[in-house]
Amino acid sequence: AEYMGTALRWRDPEARKTLRGAHIMWTRAWVVLILVLCPWMLVPTAGIDSTTSQEIADASASFSLELLQTVLCGQSGNVLVSPVSVSVLLSMLQQGALERSRDELSAVLHLSPNSARDGYGHIARSLKKQKTSSLVLEFANKIYLQYGFEMVPEYKQTLIKDFLSDIETTNFLKPEEAAFQVNSWVSNVTHNRVNSLIVPDALSAQTQLLLVNGIYLKGVWLTPFRIEQTAEKSFSPSPGVEITVPIMHHTGKFRAGDDPSLGAKWVELPFDDEEFSMVLVLPHERHCLEKLVSQMKPQHLSNMLGTRGTKQVSLALPRFKLSTQMSLVPTLMKLGLTDVFTINSDLGGITMRDETLSVSDIVQKAELEVNEKGGTASAATGILVATLSLTVNPDELEFNANHPFLAIVVHRVNSVPLFAGRVSDPSLS
Repeated sequence: AEYMGTALRWRDPEARKTLRGAHIMWTRAWVVLILVLCPWMLVPTAGIDSTTSQEIADASASFSLELLQTVLCGQSGNVLVSPVSVSVLLSMLQQGALERSRDELSAVLHLSPNSARDGYGHIARSLKKQKTSSLVLEFANKIYLQYGFEMVPEYKQTLIKDFLSDIETTNFLKPEEAAFQVNSWVSNVTHNRVNSLIVPDALSAQTQLLLVNGIYLKGVWLTPFRIEQTAEKSFSPSPGVEITVPIMHHTGKFRAGDDPSLGAKWVELPFDDEEFSMVLVLPHERHCLEKLVSQMKPQHLSNMLGTRGTKQVSLALPRFKLSTQMSLVPTLMKLGLTDVFTINSDLGGITMRDETLSVSDIVQKAELEVNEKGGTASAATGILVATLSLTVNPDELEFNANHPFLAIVVHRVNSVPLFAGRVSDPSLS
């Protein structure tokens, strides 16, 4: 409220409606593993109480699932999305939005600006750099400012203090040098998995500000698959089509169950440190994944991940490596975010100048790879600113993923949604 007031003192109503040719471009994000939020495990920590924790968990679960459902509805085949990379930067944008633009961002995120600031600030702190013998995790935000860009001081402090963002100046008038500067940082955060987030052609004389989120996760399974048990088996990507792919096998104790209301089986595979896990969701009927996704609600994930006990599971899972690149503007517009893409955009809490900023594009590139040892995940997203019920079968659960399924990786400590996707054809890389 303080920095919005400052912005309004610097800009009269007519100035806020005047388009100065400035715009925002969201560029590529690159992902290798998939995470989706589940609200059940959020643990209160210093600076955030249990009520706020649950509010953030519920809102993040809703946004993640809505984003996934909308993306899958408009895409065929293998698809990935990184909800956390999108939601973190949307919440950063929300802090500088005014009037209707702010209201739309709040509705899409299911959070007020203050709650989003507290919640995603908490997420940034909980996902900061970690390194153990079995896990490497990095999560970082960075802001690049055009030399001379006048950012509202209170907004700048919010990005630094609450979102743990580093700020660095650059010269977007020299696009090749600026792109190299940004990409070097992204490459470092993602351990060289993302090397070209920004292309020079994406930068122009109107570019004033770039907000970037980067995340990297590499972990090994708590119980790795034995490679000698991997064998070529049949997988059906679509009705009447059978292909042969390497199928990994494992029998052991897992959190798992069968949800009749959803028409699906599920199993959770923990990583070695057990802070992260991957949840697989397989429809009972072949080739009915779209129906399953459309019916899924946040409570379904909560029920699955709230299961405390384990059961014997006979698991057959294909190795897979997925890759997706898409513009998320149509998806977010379907979710109700429209003003920031038009001349009606009001991001007056960001700049001290009499200019209107708007979003020109949001593009995300994602990849997912899973094998016998574990998985590696990384993502980077940038914003360029220019002028139900659950039944667990007591018997052994057979989970044979020989047709399309969902893969979900969860940070169990905070229930943070990082990535989510659909595996339709594991033979494609």
